[in-house]
Amino acid sequence: VGTFTNNGSVMMHSDADNSASYIGGAVGGTFQYDRFLGDNGTGVEGGWHYLSSPVAGFGSHNMFDYFINTWDEPTSMWVHNEGMPFPDCIPSAEIFMSGMEGWSVKIDDNYNANPPNNCSLINPGTGATVEFMGAPNFGDQFGTATSTGVGLYPGFNLVGNPYPSYWYYDGYFFGPNWSGNLFDAIYYWDEDAMQYASYVNGIGTNGGGPYVPPAQAFFLEAAAADALTFTDAERAHVFGLPYWKDASNIVKLMASSNGYTDETVIRFGEDYTTARDKSDARKLMGGSTVPSLYTMASGISLSVNGMPATESVPVFFECGTSGTYSIETVETSDFSYLVLEDLLLGTETNLLEGSYSFDHTTGNAADRFVLHFGPLGIGDNAANSVNIWSSESTIYVNVPKEMSGTITVYNLMGQEVVSTDTQVGTNVIPIDNTNTYYVVKVLSNTNAVT
Repeated sequence: VGTFTNNGSVMMHSDADNSASYIGGAVGGTFQYDRFLGDNGTGVEGGWHYLSSPVAGFGSHNMFDYFINTWDEPTSMWVHNEGMPFPDCIPSAEIFMSGMEGWSVKIDDNYNANPPNNCSLINPGTGATVEFMGAPNFGDQFGTATSTGVGLYPGFNLVGNPYPSYWYYDGYFFGPNWSGNLFDAIYYWDEDAMQYASYVNGIGTNGGGPYVPPAQAFFLEAAAADALTFTDAERAHVFGLPYWKDASNIVKLMASSNGYTDETVIRFGEDYTTARDKSDARKLMGGSTVPSLYTMASGISLSVNGMPATESVPVFFECGTSGTYSIETVETSDFSYLVLEDLLLGTETNLLEGSYSFDHTTGNAADRFVLHFGPLGIGDNAANSVNIWSSESTIYVNVPKEMSGTITVYNLMGQEVVSTDTQVGTNVIPIDNTNTYYVVKVLSNTNAVT
């Protein structure tokens, strides 16, 4: 720690694995931060990177060879801004990035076409590395999060790390500038994995964590409009700093196929609820060929779901490509029983002993699985093996193989709402109402469970 004086030029570099990091104030001379983004990926979703500026005054004319999308929170839509499109090579009006703003950018493969038909002869592009030149941002940085309540992702704002150093999200979350108007989670786009990573309260999925690299933008969610203030107190060098985890009981599941993966986390604690609240992280869908694994609360898909103790949790799976997939545990607490039930095939797999492989066909119902934390069909008395639980507006009744009978649902006035014959495995009974009480009775020739 000391005084840093620049009488010439300072150039900071990043590559695919590491980022240079500077914590300090303004410097003399010239300052440049090079953010390596790499080549374009495949498909519509490939090649996009979430970018922010670590210097003041950065504009779109500093990266002519890139497509630039800005995020519009009121509509939950991307707004496209061209660079210098071939063949006229006329730059669009310049837009500027504030330190707290984020862009989604992708290199234009046609920009450097074979001469003489290329735009780089007029304005050279920066290629796989974006060059930020100017005074480095330091001190308090200000932004605004909006929440209009419309669109697919209301309240989602694309925010940027404004510093040429790492920004420590947990330092902000537990700091004086944190507001109750913000949800706890943040979200990154991983171009290589074609997938979103999430992080909330010590738990990450798909590699998400609390340290935001320089020139990195991310999504956060606002429940109401709020002012954002990032400070030097949240800046960090990641070298040697610990990555802490929440002390709650957790299960992290991973779905995988063809080199792509997706994770979801279920964690338990006395302070969590069955509803979607600010300690949960939403599930943002990745590329169309990438598997999506998630749970739900309040009708919202979640990548991290905190809830009170329960015996079973429905698990949802989607993918736009048919094929063979697997589900496995990559992290668990001291659970002695973790059984994944496939509702489509009626099979049960002990995930503590190995992964589950299954065939998926596009169009299959997403609510295919149930993760059980207690015994299924074990014990001398079949009645003791009947499990009854609910999630949102659906009642689930698991019946062992040796038991047959009827399932009847009553309201609190004693009126019959639903009656159906039992099926071996998990019986799914949708109910129109939520936030109310029902009595569920499972009746066989020898036993009755209510």
